[in-house]
Amino acid sequence: MGRYAESLKPLDEAIDIAAAHPEVAYPTLAFSTKIDALVGLRRYGDALQLANDCLNNLKQTPFDGQKTQVLLSRGTIEAKLGNLSAAIADMQTALGLANHMHNFRGLTDVGGTLAQTYFDSGRLHEALDAINAAIEANTNIPNELYLAPANLALKAKILDKMGNSQAAEGFFRKSTTLVDAMIRRASTVSMERQLLAEMSDIYSAYFASLCRQNRFEDALQALERVRGRLEAEALEHHSAQPLRAPTPQEPVLPRSGPSMQTVL
Repeated sequence: MGRYAESLKPLDEAIDIAAAHPEVAYPTLAFSTKIDALVGLRRYGDALQLANDCLNNLKQTPFDGQKTQVLLSRGTIEAKLGNLSAAIADMQTALGLANHMHNFRGLTDVGGTLAQTYFDSGRLHEALDAINAAIEANTNIPNELYLAPANLALKAKILDKMGNSQAAEGFFRKSTTLVDAMIRRASTVSMERQLLAEMSDIYSAYFASLCRQNRFEDALQALERVRGRLEAEALEHHSAQPLRAPTPQEPVLPRSGPSMQTVL
């Protein structure tokens, strides 16, 4: 939910409980979530130090899944700090661990992030290979399509950057179609808006691509389609709320008070 500061207290409590009880398993989930929260707060130095500590603690263990997650988190931090070569090295190591475990969720997650890092480095062919592998891995976990729209949109951006705007548009359309389906199946309007907020970069990239082709009407229609769906869903789910009963104090309030002129 993006409430990073609030999350730190329960995360620290979980970590402290585990530290006080040696019989409790190493709290990898708490550590990896805390790293992500620190990144959300832009405390990159603290996040990097915590990631290094976690990897040192996991070094002699067989827990490759946990190592994959922390390596991905550390790579993301390094990318934000501009150290793209270190970021790519960590993500490649994480990708190797995920591949060894046949961890398709890890391959999807790490592959997409690695592709974005290659893209930011201008290494477009490597970015395309990485995103293709991530999309392929996602086909093995069809119930986990949450990452698919962003990965399809990233492939579209890579192809667009390579000059293949026609192929790029096809992947942008696939991506927005998936987001549209996810929005339609959301249980509440709040969930719809949260999904759209998290997927907004997809529409922004599609809009920018169409604008670069001077297709301004199509670009506006792409955005209007999303806004129209949200407004329609908001109206569909809207219901009038009954008036609340008056409090005991309200019936005895004076019926008249100072005039507006007096107040002013």
